[in-house]
Amino acid sequence: MAVAMFVRSPELRRSEYDRLIARLDLDANPPVGQLLHLAVEREELVECVEVWRTAASALAYLETRLGPRLEGLGAGAPEVDLVPLHNLFAPDVDAIGLLGGVSLPARVAGAALS
Repeated sequence: MAVAMFVRSPELRRSEYDRLIARLDLDANPPVGQLLHLAVEREELVECVEVWRTAASALAYLETRLGPRLEGLGAGAPEVDLVPLHNLFAPDVDAIGLLGGVSLPARVAGAALS
């Protein structure tokens, strides 16, 4: 069953999020089972919502890729809510690329890969 994963890290600001995304190398090496990733800024912090094919694939990503890289940035363990997906509606999925902040590549300007 598909799930939604809500991820909050109390110390993850936009600049740290950009470095995190660069380190995760999602464009070149997408996580198995991930269908969608959204990031929003709220009160200067970045929160993410992801859709996964299964809870197992979401948890594996959290343990093996996301968690260790967050710790490497000094952000600590994130707050995570994993819930069954009830509905996903995207009436104009082709327009998503026109929105602007789509698929932040690993070569983000100013993002250090070290």
